[in-house]
Amino acid sequence: MLIPLFAVIILILLVINVVINVKGNRSKASYLVTERFIEKHLINANGTLATSIKPSGQEALSESIGFWMRYAGEKKDKNQFDHAYVQLVKHFLKQDGMVYWKKADDGKCLDFANNLVDDLRIISALLDAGEHWPDSTYPYRKTAEQMAMFVKSHNRCKDVLIDFYDKGMRYHSNYLTLSSVEVEALGKMRNKGLISNLIYESTVKKLLHAPLKDGFFPKSYHTLSEQYVYEEEVDMTEQALTAYQLSLAGGVSEVFLTFIKKEFLDKRKIYSRYKRGTKVPTVYEESPAVYSILILCFKEIGDREFVNKLFRRLLDLRNMKAEDPYYGGYVMSQQKARLIDNLLPSISREEGI
Repeated sequence: MLIPLFAVIILILLVINVVINVKGNRSKASYLVTERFIEKHLINANGTLATSIKPSGQEALSESIGFWMRYAGEKKDKNQFDHAYVQLVKHFLKQDGMVYWKKADDGKCLDFANNLVDDLRIISALLDAGEHWPDSTYPYRKTAEQMAMFVKSHNRCKDVLIDFYDKGMRYHSNYLTLSSVEVEALGKMRNKGLISNLIYESTVKKLLHAPLKDGFFPKSYHTLSEQYVYEEEVDMTEQALTAYQLSLAGGVSEVFLTFIKKEFLDKRKIYSRYKRGTKVPTVYEESPAVYSILILCFKEIGDREFVNKLFRRLLDLRNMKAEDPYYGGYVMSQQKARLIDNLLPSISREEGI
């Protein structure tokens, strides 16, 4: 009996759909093993995220909450996001909107200061959550407004946002670290009236106008002297973040990105730190966080071919030995796994790389 042509076509389409779903599920299962690694090895007894699996790395940072919220938001995982929100309110957030940047694993405050970049990431995630889940019983938007008011009042010098405010000393920094200029977060805050257009433009301008020296970005901008500050040894996490934020602001540094591509194509690696003048590595360690940020940066400027190269190298660094106790994690050496090196690959993967 002959099968009608349309029936054959439908059968083929069904088979293709099954294959796509199977591949998609396998892909999802592949990258969720890192999330399970985090939940198994990088959670303190009080539910906060530890900075590393080493005994000395059990402190909890506001940085971790910001990245975890972003990850949960990208996944549209409300339960996961709400868990992070509860940790924020319970352990870090004060009534005046200040968020302490570092706590011990027992909840004791280790530093009575906030951290601008962490606050901006959390505010951004909360604003997004308010749009994703408008009927939630948690006041995401109100908390974002509360934090934004504190930042606007205390993390500012000459209409430029600055790195931190120390509540104990009643002292604010005079520096703006360029990698802290979270362009999308600032844009959301401006659009919702949480900061003025003047603060937005004055802060982002310092990023857009930052002159490179020996092919690398400055570390920071000093608001009183109105000078950029350069360090002789550059941290590639900061450099990659600066390049990424610059791309989000509509700028691009061909010199820096050309160095990244050449270094990677020549050595198949990007190291964690370099000497500014010579571009020689000062350490011979790789960082999954650096690759993850560079992936987002090159994705933003549309270089998909290089994104794929970086992503393949990133996956090479992940432990996929099922029998290993650290299966699924980015553990760069025995007993050395940082939360940021596991969270950022998860974020880059969730954002569609």
